[in-house]
This record gives sequence, structure tokens and C-alpha cells, in this order.
Amino acid sequence: AARDARVLPPDTLLAAAPAVRLQADDAGRFLTGLRRRIAQPDAPLVRVYGPAPGGQAPAPDVFLGSAHVAGGELVAQRLLSPLEVAALAAPTA
Repeated sequence: AARDARVLPPDTLLAAAPAVRLQADDAGRFLTGLRRRIAQPDAPLVRVYGPAPGGQAPAPDVFLGSAHVAGGELVAQRLLSPLEVAALAAPTA
């Protein structure tokens, strides 16, 4: 438990990258690897946040993975699994 408390959140390494926030329907599709149309300038690396799948509304945004933006499309690069996303959304005791 003490070691787990020292583990940094998975998006720590991407802190310098711009953040993109998705609505629930787009977040679910993004987690399956589908490209999403967004009004965002091209960027080689972005952090992607959205509500956890199956979460209660209103749900806080959680880290979903990394992506890049090209031609108005958000293209997934590295995704967390739905179980990992759910664990991030779970309240810590």
C-alpha cells in the first residue's frame, strides 16, 4: 500500500502536452481506437480525458490515453484499457 501511494498518475509523463477533453460518447469510441473529429489544431501529441465508461453522470474526467491531432482528427496512439480507466475513476480510500 505504501508503494502504491508513491506511484504517479499515468499522465504525468505527458504533462507538457496539451489536453483534449471528450464527451462520454466520443470517449467510449476513442477507447476502442476509433478516430474522432475534433475542432483542435494539429498536434503531434495530446493527452486525452473523458468520463470513464459506464460511470455515473456527472462523472469527473479521467485520463484515457495519448493521441495526435491531424487534419481535425484525433488519432489514438496509446490507450488505457477500460479496466485501467475504471480504476482511475474509482474513489481512493
